[in-house]
Amino acid sequence: MRSPAQIHENDNPPILILGGGFAGLFAALHLRDLHSGPIILIDQSWCFVFKPLLYELLSSEVKLELICPRYDALLHNSGITFVLGTVEVIDVDQKQVKLDSGLKYSYSHLVLALGSTTSYLAIPGAKEHTLSFRTAYDTFALGQHLRNRLQLATQTEDIEERRAMLTVVIVGGGASGVEMAATLADLLPTWYIPLGGNPQEIQIVILQRGSEILKDSASDRLQETAQSALQERTASVNILLGSEVKAVHPGTVEFERNGQRWRLAAATVIWTTGNATNPVIDSLPIPAENRDEHNRLLVKPTLQLPDFPEVFAGGDCAIDPLNPQLATAQVAYQQGANFSLW
Repeated sequence: MRSPAQIHENDNPPILILGGGFAGLFAALHLRDLHSGPIILIDQSWCFVFKPLLYELLSSEVKLELICPRYDALLHNSGITFVLGTVEVIDVDQKQVKLDSGLKYSYSHLVLALGSTTSYLAIPGAKEHTLSFRTAYDTFALGQHLRNRLQLATQTEDIEERRAMLTVVIVGGGASGVEMAATLADLLPTWYIPLGGNPQEIQIVILQRGSEILKDSASDRLQETAQSALQERTASVNILLGSEVKAVHPGTVEFERNGQRWRLAAATVIWTTGNATNPVIDSLPIPAENRDEHNRLLVKPTLQLPDFPEVFAGGDCAIDPLNPQLATAQVAYQQGANFSLW
């Protein structure tokens, strides 16, 4: 049996899809129905991650296998070849992709769906002293950390130390930060009460640099509804608008608000803001005029790159300037289901 790198080596090169998120996975499934030739999907993880349900995974409302199914199971008998690997180099002139394993793949058409990476905005200590929430591993690590803090709080006599143990700071008041706050405000009391703790001691703080939460929402009513819903939670949720994080130290967040510098003691700091384009996308020979201010690739309504019509891009790494959309799972899914290479 030939390896994926040898598939149709002497025939037409395959369609290559880089990234197995919503845009990449559904592009593969969509193109499989339109194209009789080989299709290869490459991702650095064995499993697809249904990110909108990670909050339910944290609260144990859904099982891991429902949120993170394996690609080889999802693509079984689909005719799509799955390759586990990290993209190292994309040579758009030679129409070739190289993986960190040394494998190389030529392509007839290329779909870029590599998503984004976390940007810590050059804030000192942010990467080292905050928790992220992008993968199933992140979810389990956060859950374990929070349970440990709650248990330590029940064994801490010092009032200030206990307050810090029971304070959760969420950096970012976008959709991810707001949903995280709502989830924890309902969840943490159910973990703390059986330990003999008082749920009123739990404090959740959203630090939002801008003047409003959900600033990318087109609906003012949605913002008002979210604020009201957060105030109705069992645990206290405090939204500090106009708060710019300056540094994160072990157990402390330093931020600026109303021209004053503040330090907030918190044993848990969750980072839900700051997206950056994948470094592989940054390295592509695409001129500045065909990128936006966030370095995302500008694409045509067909999702093609203007400079390379055989290359398509979707999801977090691209944007159509004529029809800009939010970087959400719903948009990425729609893009993947509407890729057309001809």
